[in-house]
Amino acid sequence: MNKKEANEMTIDNITVQSLHKALNSGGYICSPTFSAQLTTAIKTKPVGGAFLYGMAGTGKSFLPHVLSDVLAHPLYSYQCTPSLQPEDLLVKPMPDENSKSGISVLPSVLLQASTESHDKKVIVMLDEWDKTRPSADGFFLDFLQYGRLSIPGMDVDANLNNMLIFITANDDRPFHEALLRRFPKLDVQPMKPNNVLKALNLTHEGHPYMSHMIDLYCRSINGNLPKPATIQELRQLMDAISVLGDGADWDMLVYQYVTKTPENHEILNRTNKVDVEKYDDALDKKAIINADDYGVDMQSTGDVEEIEAKMPTLRPIEVKIEAEDVEIKQHEIFGIFERNEQITHTLLSMHMNDEEPEDSAIPDWGTITKDVVFIKQPFHSADVLYVKTILNPRTTGKTIKGEVKFYDDYITRKELSRLLAGKNWFIHKRDKNEIIARKYYHNNKVDLRYIEGQGLEVISNDYVKLHDIFRFNVYEGLVNHKLYAV
Repeated sequence: MNKKEANEMTIDNITVQSLHKALNSGGYICSPTFSAQLTTAIKTKPVGGAFLYGMAGTGKSFLPHVLSDVLAHPLYSYQCTPSLQPEDLLVKPMPDENSKSGISVLPSVLLQASTESHDKKVIVMLDEWDKTRPSADGFFLDFLQYGRLSIPGMDVDANLNNMLIFITANDDRPFHEALLRRFPKLDVQPMKPNNVLKALNLTHEGHPYMSHMIDLYCRSINGNLPKPATIQELRQLMDAISVLGDGADWDMLVYQYVTKTPENHEILNRTNKVDVEKYDDALDKKAIINADDYGVDMQSTGDVEEIEAKMPTLRPIEVKIEAEDVEIKQHEIFGIFERNEQITHTLLSMHMNDEEPEDSAIPDWGTITKDVVFIKQPFHSADVLYVKTILNPRTTGKTIKGEVKFYDDYITRKELSRLLAGKNWFIHKRDKNEIIARKYYHNNKVDLRYIEGQGLEVISNDYVKLHDIFRFNVYEGLVNHKLYAV
């Protein structure tokens, strides 16, 4: 996302689709479902934001940083500790040789953000709030409701309309119920394997050990390590492998960059290879790792212990996305077809001049599942001949079962009258705001809906007659179209 696009996106005009695209472009790989939850959270009143819950390493702290870039709002972040005092969020003492006491009192995160909120929008992140003492919850209640904080000698008044607040927690302690009622709660779950692949491909696409990174990530979750392997750790591990080349040793590097303690290393060694489609299922059996899979061959010669560097055998990446894993909302679908070789080819052949998608199975304009193909890019009335050409049985050699949705945002009511008049449409509803109609072609049908001020929506499962839907001309009996005005 470029700077101009970021500046154009605001809390008021943000949508689930635009936020999802912006977050993923900014390196925060997430699902449309999570983007929908976040969209509603940042529009919450009296102050937008959320509690971000989840195990360490799932990206809770990273989210506000990316959102700050997306919205072009400054981020004020504070790392909480058990010794936190309320005034620590407002002021901070700093050494000052020019003062008599040798100390100057400067504004801290919350005071800075509150002051700035009177002139512009800001984001505040209180990281790992669950590390604070329970008494800290009560201190924050009044601020989340009214934007006010009071300590001896100082009052703080923030403009909550210009503020987003995120409070992260690893669930070290429960929050006060009154505090929980102030904010929505978002559970930040470990990423799915296909999303880990997307994230790693942003920086290390084509790395020969990409498949092993996915395997390592899944094992770190199913083995119940205190925290899963993070994207940053996996990237560092790949960098280390590239630096060492033939001298790289899997066992040593996994310990150095991922497990980091003998206990965690032993847990990972006892964790079996994970089916990426069931990576979050508990594994009933544990297996000892072998030399070709995270192992290391050791030889002892006299008093000198030598280690033979050993890396796993390379294997291709095998992260698959089945239909049940696809998260796609009804309002995102502009075409749906029964999957076959022809429609798969058609989808993947679209927009060949555009930038290549990150994953051939899920281009930006569509999704391929085991049984169904979805089109996620809107078709406008001007696209009718194009769609007819690529879906016409005479072109494809096969009948493609499915439906396509077309839009025309600029059609007027007068033009709609011309479209409907004398062409065998059945009008089912008609008032000053809406018109609903249907037309039949043999065993097929076309549904039409017009909403005043929003335009036209047409759904058709007849590809041969597509051009007929939007055609209005004299020889079709439209000379006296005013007689049919609706």
